[in-house]
Amino acid sequence: MMKSIIALTIITLSLHLTSLKDTISSKYQIIAEAYGDLNADGIDEKVSVLETIEKSESGNIRHIQIYRNINGMWIL
Repeated sequence: MMKSIIALTIITLSLHLTSLKDTISSKYQIIAEAYGDLNADGIDEKVSVLETIEKSESGNIRHIQIYRNINGMWIL
């Protein structure tokens, strides 16, 4: 639960600070990214928010992905 709150806080802040136009594929677009130590291990994780082209009642569906940095590579 605490990880979720921290991740959502980071994402909310990053939406105001970051405006990314990177496209992953024709179905996903990165709309925000943030970095921070979510699990208190001293190593930053990367959180990406992806917007899809899929629709729901409240708008486009979004996915949150959390990556760990392992040997210099971001692993989902």
